[in-house]
Amino acid sequence: MKIKVLISAFLLSIAMPAAAEMAVIQMAYEVHLKELRLPRNETGTIAFKTCESCDYMTKRVNSTTQYKLNGKLMSLVKLQDAVSDVANRGDTLVIVYHHLKMDQVTAVSIKVQGNHHD
Repeated sequence: MKIKVLISAFLLSIAMPAAAEMAVIQMAYEVHLKELRLPRNETGTIAFKTCESCDYMTKRVNSTTQYKLNGKLMSLVKLQDAVSDVANRGDTLVIVYHHLKMDQVTAVSIKVQGNHHD
């Protein structure tokens, strides 16, 4: 058991200088479509939960926020329309990209399989 701890400590000590040089500037949250509230307009807020029992997080969006459906870039209005009739919202994955320094969402990417329209 001590050998595992020593090996782990050694590996961490090697990784620390490299980790100190890297800075996290953006977080990517993977959420389900049923736990996402898209903004009403381009300069509003988006809300999402990272788990069913978690509280909603609210983040700002602006006119530079990108919206993608199955890799295709589209406007917020078109994305809202495209996902409005998705039946399997609990199985549909969404990635929300949050720029930490600017404290705003830079992109929302939704992967829909089955019933949707582009």
